Amino acid sequence: MNLSASLGFKRLFSDLALKWKITSVTIPLIIAILLLGYALSRDKGQEIEFTQKETYGIEYTRALRDLMQAFMEHRGLASLYLSSNPKVKDQLEQKKKEIRERIQAVEEEEAKHGATLDTTEEWRNIQAHWEQLQHQVVDLSPKESIARHNSLITLVIDLIAKVKHSSNLTLDPHTDSYYLVDTIQNQLPNLINTIGMLRVVAVKTVGNSQVSEKDKTDLIGLQKVADLYKRQVGKNLNIVIENTPALRPRLEQSAEEFSKASNHFFNLINKSLLAGANNRSASEAYNTATQAVNAGFYFFDTASLSLNELLQERIAKVKQEQYITLGGIILFVTFAIGVGFMVIGAITRPIQRAQFLSMAIASGNLENSIESNSNDEVGRMLLSLSDMQKKLRQQIEKERHHLEELEEKNAELERFIYTVSHDLRSPLITIKGFSGMLKRSLSQGDREQMQGDIKRIQAAADNMQLLLDDLLELSRIGRLVNPPEKVSLENLAREAIELVKGAIIERNVQVEIAPNLPFLIGDRKRLLEVMQNLIENAVKFMGDQKEPRIEINALEREGELLCYVRDNGMGISSRYHEKIFDLFDRLNQNVEGTGIGLAIVKRIIEVHEGRVWVESEGPGQGSTFYFSIPKVPA
Repeated sequence: MNLSASLGFKRLFSDLALKWKITSVTIPLIIAILLLGYALSRDKGQEIEFTQKETYGIEYTRALRDLMQAFMEHRGLASLYLSSNPKVKDQLEQKKKEIRERIQAVEEEEAKHGATLDTTEEWRNIQAHWEQLQHQVVDLSPKESIARHNSLITLVIDLIAKVKHSSNLTLDPHTDSYYLVDTIQNQLPNLINTIGMLRVVAVKTVGNSQVSEKDKTDLIGLQKVADLYKRQVGKNLNIVIENTPALRPRLEQSAEEFSKASNHFFNLINKSLLAGANNRSASEAYNTATQAVNAGFYFFDTASLSLNELLQERIAKVKQEQYITLGGIILFVTFAIGVGFMVIGAITRPIQRAQFLSMAIASGNLENSIESNSNDEVGRMLLSLSDMQKKLRQQIEKERHHLEELEEKNAELERFIYTVSHDLRSPLITIKGFSGMLKRSLSQGDREQMQGDIKRIQAAADNMQLLLDDLLELSRIGRLVNPPEKVSLENLAREAIELVKGAIIERNVQVEIAPNLPFLIGDRKRLLEVMQNLIENAVKFMGDQKEPRIEINALEREGELLCYVRDNGMGISSRYHEKIFDLFDRLNQNVEGTGIGLAIVKRIIEVHEGRVWVESEGPGQGSTFYFSIPKVPA
């Protein structure tokens, strides 16, 4: 049975098209890579969730830190008030308002992260203790007030410790953030609370006439506890800075300020209270201790901010790694699929091309060109078929091109014959008409009339001769070509001006030739005809301009050399900008000429592989005739 199934599978596999055979091998490999990518991406996602939960703990701890500070300040103010200092009652009430605000801030964090961090029960317990304490504090003894406050603050410290565990902060695997967590969540809260308790004892002791043995014991014991916490904070700080030197300036500065403030308070205790010189006021002791507590909380804030930045950087880095991993997998899979298609194509495409090309040639379709990229037997066969197709296509294209040229020349010849016959008919009609008049004048013996008729016949014949000369000149352009040479545009302009100098002087036209005109490459004689026709055309169509002026210059625009002749004459309407270059086309019949001059200009420039056009804003605005021409390379 197994042998039969194996043979059936082999037969099925052998019957598959080649591309499906390769695909069936490639797909399992791609699936395995995708599963690996999914596993890696999931690990990165879990790491991001782990660190994100740590940031929740930091946010919650910050709110608890603010509340703890407010409770400690309330404890100190309550001690002052209950130690016969009624002046602080207003401050005590103001502190209650502040505590309500701090409780509201913790409530917001509880709403966001309480379920995740499992802090609801402990937080409700803190709220219940505070509700009882705030209504009873003024009726308590100093000792009871301190005990109740200490119990409340201890609950806050315990909740901070729980947040440390429930938010993954305890499990942080990185050295720098681990010791920052221990500093923020464990050492600093207890150290600051111990200094706060010292504040209470110091304020109570200053209020007494002498320092009791119990007060001394409490002061010494609390200082020792504070010193233990300080040393541990110092060790943690050194480890953090060693692993992350970038945090040194910020952490060392705040730690130094805290150390100075706490040492100042400890000196006050040691040199005044423990030495028996009780010469300090309760307010002074309270303020000195408060400065130390505030410096401790400032250090707490700095360390907390540093930890949060480390965690955020870590999240960003892991996200980047996740994106890189996913991107790498996607690129690899895309590459694998692409390679698979390339392999399939490399094997099957040449055969398909050869089949397609041979069928196309057989059916007479020579438009679809197929190139061969391989040098194997199929590739060489495909190359031979492609070469044959190209040669056939080139031959047909050559014949088509000749046919199009012939059709274009025939159409041009028809237009030319029509135009020439139309324009030559006019002088012939004139000659015929005045010949009849001459015959009649001859029979009548009117010599004066005969002389006028003869003059008109001669003028018509001269006009016909001029037309024939211009047509002959136009026909020579492109057939009789002089060798190209380097030509100065400035010299061309000056020679052309000399050729039409009579008309220029007659119309009193001022011609300006720009300096430093470029050199051109072309048929010098024909280019001179271009300049002469353009200048002569500008003089003819000056109109009634009182100060006629012509400017000859050149410029480069978009890598192309443009020469131009600009005048301030009659101008040209935009609808005639192309028409004026047609054969025998004259916009003003009152101006002498055959209407071939601009057609000659166009033909010469086209032979030089350039173009010519006119720009004018309309009648009375002057005209600028541009033509492009090859420039002598620099």
